[in-house]
Amino acid sequence: MALVVFSTVVSCILSFAQRPWYRDHLGQTPLGSRTGFMAAAMMPLIIALAAKVNIITIITGIGHEKLNALHRWLSWIFLALSLIHTIAFLIQPLREGGRPRLHEALYKHASFLYSGVPPLAFLVAIMALSFPIIRRAAYEFFAWSHVTMSVIFLGLLFWHFANLYDSWHYLWATMAVWLFSLLGRAFHKISFFRLSSSWLRGCPAAVHSISPDMLKMEILAPPGWSWEPGQHVFLRFPQFNLFDNHPFTIASIPNRSSTPRTPLGVPTQSSQNTLEFLIRPQSGFTRRLLHYTDEHPDALLSAVIEGPYGTALPRLENRYEDVILVAGGAGITAMLPWLLHIAERMRAGGCATRRVRLVWITRSKGDVNWIGGQLRRMWEVAPGGSVGVDVWATRKPLREVARVKTVKEAFGTIASGPAQPSLASPLSLSPVSPRAPLSLTSPLGLSPVSPKTPGLGTPMLPWTPTGLAPPVSLRFPASPVSPVSPVDSMFSGRSGGSGKRLLKGIRETVRDAGSPLDDFVEMHVGARPDIERVVGVMIGDRRTAVLGCGPEGLKIDLSNLVAREQKRVIRGQAKEVMLHTETFDF
Repeated sequence: MALVVFSTVVSCILSFAQRPWYRDHLGQTPLGSRTGFMAAAMMPLIIALAAKVNIITIITGIGHEKLNALHRWLSWIFLALSLIHTIAFLIQPLREGGRPRLHEALYKHASFLYSGVPPLAFLVAIMALSFPIIRRAAYEFFAWSHVTMSVIFLGLLFWHFANLYDSWHYLWATMAVWLFSLLGRAFHKISFFRLSSSWLRGCPAAVHSISPDMLKMEILAPPGWSWEPGQHVFLRFPQFNLFDNHPFTIASIPNRSSTPRTPLGVPTQSSQNTLEFLIRPQSGFTRRLLHYTDEHPDALLSAVIEGPYGTALPRLENRYEDVILVAGGAGITAMLPWLLHIAERMRAGGCATRRVRLVWITRSKGDVNWIGGQLRRMWEVAPGGSVGVDVWATRKPLREVARVKTVKEAFGTIASGPAQPSLASPLSLSPVSPRAPLSLTSPLGLSPVSPKTPGLGTPMLPWTPTGLAPPVSLRFPASPVSPVSPVDSMFSGRSGGSGKRLLKGIRETVRDAGSPLDDFVEMHVGARPDIERVVGVMIGDRRTAVLGCGPEGLKIDLSNLVAREQKRVIRGQAKEVMLHTETFDF
């Protein structure tokens, strides 16, 4: 944001501070000439910020998806300078001789006004088609039109500039930046041409449906191909269109075991990894992919991988004791690899991270089955009590659930400690074995049952700002209560580090009979969480990293939360609170 404000202010000062703006009877306008050359000088930077492979990313480690925000803003400044440049050159002949002079200058062959109209028209069209509502509704059309019109625009500028004052140098520099990106993508990032991989060979890919609105894709990567958590790739499938490529976040981590996983029966080699993707079909390519999967359920595709791309983060497990991952909807694909990576690092030992928590807001509680295999794999390797998963299913269930009218009065305050006090009827609390999960056994109450999945280790203990509270069992009496829909559940703030929980409304922990995730996934059904409160209570006094991916509103909530937490850091109440959000789309 600071760079955006700075670039805008500097552009305004350089454009308008110097007087005079016009020189009558000399056929010159300093304002128009100055803004024209400023716009020309911006072109190499704008192209570099848009390129997937660019010198800025190489130097800073900031991925192209982050730099794209600066690319868009500088493009608007470029348009504004171009319009000022054009308007100034229209006003100048009007000042000298009125409309006849303007008509003569505008239609005189090879004049700058004459040659400037076509590139300006293309520039306005490029910017108009770049609005988010168009970009998201028709991404394929946007991508093709954006590149095609940009090439034409650059060619027209050679005609318009006419190499006045060596102005073509800016255009040659722009073409050099663009060529560097294309060659870097072709021979370093694209698997089909990658010099260190099998030349001119696609990667076997298998796709199958895991729910009515979700696909899972597995691609066998070339030998030696690796990536980091949170990175993404661009995929193209010659069976559909050789020239279309689409971005997908990798939902897995490289396999470091001696026995590599095999995607749906595809043969593998010891040096190869499997890329996993979760894809929610929208329109365009993903909808065609869904139809193809329905018609050819056992077919293997050939994929061309371009990447990996993404901002290079420092090793979180080497610095932060607490890591909080927040995902909204399909944003789970960016957070899941971090969960798996940190769990493996904690098992290996030698890392700073002690606790990691995943908060996932999704539509239905059945969506957790998308990542059931990965969660179980994570649970098997993570140290006991170090990892927890909270799933908030915002869609209300069809069935009715039990609830106590005034939960706060019934529960009182549950404090962390070696044992929980027994409360008077109608509700009692008592310690239970950490292996006993909670299950909804009847419409009237909750009772501990035997775990359905043995051998998964110690379940995650409730998260408190100062440590891990022991588990408790909730026993409701067999007396009729009024069935209503569940509501939001909240955790307490940092009241003197006591680790107390204040239950507001009802927290429904739904355990489906036979679900393999009962031991460590806490499900909240029919409510949308207050992100700033739910995540805020998880931030203690240690170094904490907060990572998020999801809709723009989710990222804004996380940004506001972490900004407020900096006050605690300044006061010495917390060592550090860091935020990193992944771009949901671009």
